Amino acid sequence: MKRKSKRSTHSAPYLKYLILGLLIAVITTVIAQATMDHLKTARIFIVKNIVVDPASPLNNVPELLQLKGKNIFQVDVQTLQERLIRRYPEVVYVKVVKRFPDQIIILTKKRNLFAQVILRSRTVMVDKDGVVLTDSHMEADNKLPLIRGVTSGNSATKIGYPLTGENLFISLNIIKAFQESPVLAVYPLSKIDAGNLSKINVHILNNVVVILDDEAIKEKLKMLEIVFTQGKPDLSKIKYIDLRFKEPILGKR
Repeated sequence: MKRKSKRSTHSAPYLKYLILGLLIAVITTVIAQATMDHLKTARIFIVKNIVVDPASPLNNVPELLQLKGKNIFQVDVQTLQERLIRRYPEVVYVKVVKRFPDQIIILTKKRNLFAQVILRSRTVMVDKDGVVLTDSHMEADNKLPLIRGVTSGNSATKIGYPLTGENLFISLNIIKAFQESPVLAVYPLSKIDAGNLSKINVHILNNVVVILDDEAIKEKLKMLEIVFTQGKPDLSKIKYIDLRFKEPILGKR
């Protein structure tokens, strides 16, 4: 009588489990696919509402309106977010959220106008990072600080893209410093002439010119705070305040 092979006896259970595992995997895949197909056609998952802040630049844009009537599972969130950011540069942040079964929520953060820049004989509006928000031959807006002397490295100015250049970013940082300082914020900044970085003219209240250079700007603006709080000069009699030296120089009218 022949002896049964130990190898065939031991491998038989493993083969049975392998076949069973494959069968379970196939059944699971079929059920998952059938479930997804059902979800993609079920009317309950048809998008009915797009929730956007009425003040958002994305309110009622075509890319969102066309989502209505579409199955919520067919909305590619990542692709939609990237398309909205590219198409609408005035928005710095977009988050698309699916709220099942039939609602899409759009969260946005808007870029705010921060300054206006004279560039190649026209005025462009930029945000705090120098990103162009408008580009036209428009009149200067007296509500925003005006920056002159900018020579951007970009040959073409495009909405949604940042301007470049050291004089621009120094000017933007000066504006930020004025706005963030409780002392300096009292003195509205109207214009910056930054064409010469060794003599940056910052025009403030009563046509007073604060003169800076591109070195240690933060420290020099701290000195200006001291001039305003401790010296308390009568600005109607002051023509300029030169901060480029160890001690501030106040020039009278």
